[in-house]
Amino acid sequence: MIFGDFNYPDIDYSQDMVAAGDDAASAKFFYTTKELFLQQCVLQPTRFRQNQQPSVLDYIFIDEENLIDDILGKSDHAVLKWDLQLRLQERKNTEKKLNFWKGDYGKINSKLSSINWNTSFENKSVEDMWTYFKQTVELLVNEHVPLKQEGRIKKKHWITKATLNQI
Repeated sequence: MIFGDFNYPDIDYSQDMVAAGDDAASAKFFYTTKELFLQQCVLQPTRFRQNQQPSVLDYIFIDEENLIDDILGKSDHAVLKWDLQLRLQERKNTEKKLNFWKGDYGKINSKLSSINWNTSFENKSVEDMWTYFKQTVELLVNEHVPLKQEGRIKKKHWITKATLNQI
C-alpha cells in the first residue's frame, strides 16, 4: 500500500485520464501507477477550497483487491481514514506436489535412452515432436518421482563450525 498527498490535480483516476501533456510530472506519475497495476482507492474529492473546484490530491494505492474498506474523508484537506484488511483467508492447498529429491533418475534416463528418437519423430512436425517428447518425460516423471508426503517437515542440515570439524 502506498498513500499520501501527491498534489496532482491534473489526474482523474475515476475517468482514467490526465489533463496534462505526456512530459508533465503528473502524467508520468499516472502512467507509472498504471504500469505497476496499482489501484487508486480514493474516489471522492479530498481538497476543498473556496472558489476552487474540489479535487482528489490524496491517494491510496494498493496492488491487491479488497485490501482496504470504507475510506472516509473530512475538512479542507480531508483527513482520510480506512480499514486495512490484514487477515488472510486460509486456503487449503490440495495440489499434489512431486518430491524431486526422491526421484529415480537412473530409471528415467535409462528409459529415455532406450527410445529410438529418429523413429519416434519420423514424419512429425516440430510441434508434434515437442508434444511427444514432453508427454514421454511427464509420464516417466509421474512413474519415477514420488509425491511429497503432507505434514512432514524435514529439518535442514546446515554446515556449521561443528560440522566442518567432523569432516
